[in-house]
Amino acid sequence: MNFEMDLEGRYTRRDVLRMGATGAAGLGVMGLLGGCAGSGVAPIDGPNYVLNLQYAEHDLAGYRIRTRTFNGQIPGPTMRVRPGQTLRITVRNQLPPNPPMMNGAVGNGGGMHRQPPHTEPPLGNFNNPHAFNTTNLHVHGPQVIPHLFEPNGYMVRIEPGTMRDYAFKIVNDQPPGLYWYHPHCHGSTDVQVSSGMAGLIVIEGDIDRVPEIAEARDELFAIQSIRVDPSVANPNLYEIEPIAGATSDKGGYKLGGYAKTIYTVNGQAVCVQNLDGSQEFQALPTYHMRPGEVMRLRMLNGTNELFMPIALDDHVLHVIGFDGINTLRPWTMPAVNLAPANRAEILIKANMQPGTYILRQLEQNEQFGGPVPMMPLAQIVVSGPPLDMPLPRELPVPTREYPLFGPQDVQVHRTVAFSVVFPYSDPTLLTGVGFELNNQVYDELRIDQVMNLGTVEEWLLTNSSPEGHPFHLHVNSFQVVEIGGEAVEPYFADNIWIPKNSSVKFRVKSRTWTGKAVYHCHLLPHEDTGMMQNFVIQ
Repeated sequence: MNFEMDLEGRYTRRDVLRMGATGAAGLGVMGLLGGCAGSGVAPIDGPNYVLNLQYAEHDLAGYRIRTRTFNGQIPGPTMRVRPGQTLRITVRNQLPPNPPMMNGAVGNGGGMHRQPPHTEPPLGNFNNPHAFNTTNLHVHGPQVIPHLFEPNGYMVRIEPGTMRDYAFKIVNDQPPGLYWYHPHCHGSTDVQVSSGMAGLIVIEGDIDRVPEIAEARDELFAIQSIRVDPSVANPNLYEIEPIAGATSDKGGYKLGGYAKTIYTVNGQAVCVQNLDGSQEFQALPTYHMRPGEVMRLRMLNGTNELFMPIALDDHVLHVIGFDGINTLRPWTMPAVNLAPANRAEILIKANMQPGTYILRQLEQNEQFGGPVPMMPLAQIVVSGPPLDMPLPRELPVPTREYPLFGPQDVQVHRTVAFSVVFPYSDPTLLTGVGFELNNQVYDELRIDQVMNLGTVEEWLLTNSSPEGHPFHLHVNSFQVVEIGGEAVEPYFADNIWIPKNSSVKFRVKSRTWTGKAVYHCHLLPHEDTGMMQNFVIQ
């Protein structure tokens, strides 16, 4: 089938509609990597980074662990870039070949997508996690070209022993702030992120030059979850090595129930969650502040599935940015909710009373098997002579996002329904649980939504399941306007927690880039087993 392209390399609306009608067979020949539909990028070069995917051993909380890593470290290296530059990243996969799967198929990551002559995924179901040594890269939050798919519409797969170069043009009006990167190869995302494969991206810009912010100490704070079981080969080692194609009781991938989940802050263990629910608290990262001093704390919830309401004892939090996009003024809050993949930029003004104050994840009851207990993350020691530093009153306007969209701007309405089905009707899905969006599990080739560049849309996300889900939309940020049917002061995000038995409404405008991308639940066990869909911006 031949498809027409317009003068800027985009598929025409007629072609995209024909693609939807033809199903998987028609999509197999699509060139949907994506393109730039405007002149929002300047030809200025930028930094270059190399990510080597390799095994490494670490001592965390008294346990020796062996996991997949970027450059042998947890987290991976921090990247810095400015609007208008090109961020170049080389990914080198130095892992060994994928081992054979339980059902006898070859564990070739390139063979998991039903494209002859490759082998089929475990039991023929693409939503069975597999090919754990095959990878790719997602830069999460920066509004860059869609980059998860090859021109033929199949997902990018960097096989063991191969490499791939990425070049991400950062648009001139990209909001500066905290972003991150992690693997996103369907079937191996959770295992790799739960190994520690992730890192921070800092985009520098106008907000950094606000005098009160420029004077504050700038601290990065990456929270991760490392999930491991005792090694079969070495009783003194913990690792995450599920067998592709096996059920969980036979050593295969499991949705939860690992022997140890080690929570880290900037690679330092702060808590071990054991299978029986007990916790082993560790020595905390310590920040020293003078009374009245202001510190800028930029936080990533890089865990694979933990919803984290975060508060600091006897302090309020002055939130100046969320998911990389600054607010127009500081929002003073007792706590900030971070779903997995959320980032928050916070100003902390130290209490005038000297003492030690704990930054902690509060107890919450939003997840399956809850309540989730409190977990300390860091301590702030306030001492010394007072230093009364001011807080900013106004912040720069992120021109890419403002002015806000009103109901009168909306041209398209969409609904995405989250549901969990157990037991699941398809016996080839080894987990036995159907994590669905609009009553469907993921298909690599199906196109679920078609969006038009420059069109304002309103999306209603509904959640009928008894646990919350974080929704992440690739390529563009969105304006949150309602939670649980109640209007909220609008703010921008790329990831939003949908409370259990509740809803979220947001507005979004596709800007600059066209191509094929995804939206999904950012509880990675859910994403990897089906809670994801594809969309095309044309």
